[in-house]
Amino acid sequence: MKKIFYIYSVSALCILMGCNKFLDIEPKGKVIPATIEDYHLLLAPVTQLLAEEELFLTADDFISDKEALGDLSNPDNKKFHLYTYNNLRFGNPEIEINGWNGPYANLYVYNKVINEIDNAQDALGYTEEDKKRIKSEALYGRAVQYFFLVNMFAKHYDKATAGSDAGVPILLTANTSQESPKQSRVAEVYDLILRDLSEAIPNLPKKRIEINRPSKGAGYAMLARVYLYQREYVQALKNVELALAE
Repeated sequence: MKKIFYIYSVSALCILMGCNKFLDIEPKGKVIPATIEDYHLLLAPVTQLLAEEELFLTADDFISDKEALGDLSNPDNKKFHLYTYNNLRFGNPEIEINGWNGPYANLYVYNKVINEIDNAQDALGYTEEDKKRIKSEALYGRAVQYFFLVNMFAKHYDKATAGSDAGVPILLTANTSQESPKQSRVAEVYDLILRDLSEAIPNLPKKRIEINRPSKGAGYAMLARVYLYQREYVQALKNVELALAE
């Protein structure tokens, strides 16, 4: 039977009732992920970036003009955020940007799986190897989301300046009550991406188990792309060859 999970923000509810009392209540009709199968299913709906407009605007064949971009003197212009590299992009949190909100919503789910699946209960038809695979799929997914974010909303990687160039906030826990993290450096985001992919690849399957799940070849291919963006051409070629060998 297909399970659909709803992720709630407990912080708002805690205002209406004592947090301790609330945490003692299991919502009726909802499924709180607990088993290996639950975490496997939790990843199903988070396979898209939800940023079609932003991706279109950054395509190689897109020619920027005033009509397409709108008023570039207005810092609340969503499209303006894609062509500036300063704090204006974060100036008004009330402005909804799919290319920003979509990946961070997905990151909540990826972090939840990464943080919790090691302690997941057994489930019929699932093994400890499945637990490792599912965690690796989430690590791969987290790396892809951050790769998209840092290249969409920050300067492209330059070894000489990546340690000081403003990147994007890094969230590593699924906690709706945590404070907004500071804006990380581009180098920090790339370091996280490389760590996640390196940890994920050994436990990704040689052949994907479903069409929307990564394989070991996909892991190597993504790693190659990251190294390419860093101009680490020897490492990029090495991982391309590893991907093709899978």
